[in-house]
Amino acid sequence: MDEATKLFDHMVSSGIADVFSYNILINGYCKSKRIDEATKLFDEMIKTSLVPNFVTYTTLIKGLWEAGRPGIALEVFKNMCSHGQQPDKVTFSIILDGLCKQGAGRLTDAKELFSRLFEKGLQPDVYTYSIIIKGLCNEGLLDEAYKVFRGMEECGCLPNGCCYNVIIQGFLRHKDIPEATLLIDEMVDKGFSADATTFELVKEFPILFCGLLALVQDLAVLLQEGLVSKAQEIMKIMIQQGVKPDVVTYSSLMDGFCLCNQMDEATKLFDHMVSSGIADVFSCNILINGYCKSKRIDEATKLFYEMIKSSLVPNFVTYTTLIKGLREAGRPGIVLEVFKNMCSHGQQPDKVTFSIILDGLCKQGYLDEALTL
Repeated sequence: MDEATKLFDHMVSSGIADVFSYNILINGYCKSKRIDEATKLFDEMIKTSLVPNFVTYTTLIKGLWEAGRPGIALEVFKNMCSHGQQPDKVTFSIILDGLCKQGAGRLTDAKELFSRLFEKGLQPDVYTYSIIIKGLCNEGLLDEAYKVFRGMEECGCLPNGCCYNVIIQGFLRHKDIPEATLLIDEMVDKGFSADATTFELVKEFPILFCGLLALVQDLAVLLQEGLVSKAQEIMKIMIQQGVKPDVVTYSSLMDGFCLCNQMDEATKLFDHMVSSGIADVFSCNILINGYCKSKRIDEATKLFYEMIKSSLVPNFVTYTTLIKGLREAGRPGIVLEVFKNMCSHGQQPDKVTFSIILDGLCKQGYLDEALTL
């Protein structure tokens, strides 16, 4: 920033500094947490013949809020409006977020600002709605928050996963379990995912955990948020409090372990499912896939043959997953054995399965077998 400042000073002395160059330096100061210098440069700009534009105001306002200078941020916002610069949804959202984070003392201002959006003909987006809903929830104004949440669709803005998490967290924090349960069910129907905070709060209410795991249709959420150990912790609390996890809950957690390559934990959980009599084809497929991806092909094959000995019947996914894993592990002989088993048990291979087998046989030099196939 020191070099940037020197270069800017040279531009000023040469008479070539413009609004664009001012904006660059103000943004640089804000990002490097030198907010006093950003504010000083803004004041100097006003004293020149240069007129701050929309970018200037929005950049500085955002920097001031992040630096914990709400008073100056509001002053700059008023300056912006009085100088004919029309704030957009982004600017309003920055101010709104700052006011809400200041708590009850500024919540009235936040609500008034939210209303001004509509007066200005600006339609709040889902991010803006989430800010005001969270602000209301934090102050225990759940009825108002719920009213805003339900009013979104009427205004043509559909709530997303973030919005659902915010309102659910509000009800959970204030122990309104019935409403939180209804909203979780609604999330399930709409296919949204829980976030880290929602998972943390549900630890206090294990009875909700089965429904919550159903939200995580894309179990990469567990991996991305680092929530596998947290999910396991909640599972233990559920069992301690007499809430029995079902096969979907167990399978979801096992898939999370597999995604994190914690195969020993996944195996322990699966063994518990077997001893509890709730393991099914779906859970077997999850573990076989996990073994294949972690290059533990012998364990994948062993589990497959254990399935056959039990009452569980391997399905198309079971066969295709194992065949692909065996091919990648360079086991063409077992690939053919599993393939024959697949056909003899009425599972019709598709083009993808045939291609996997042919590719593996050719790469291993089994050309006669490939031609026969």
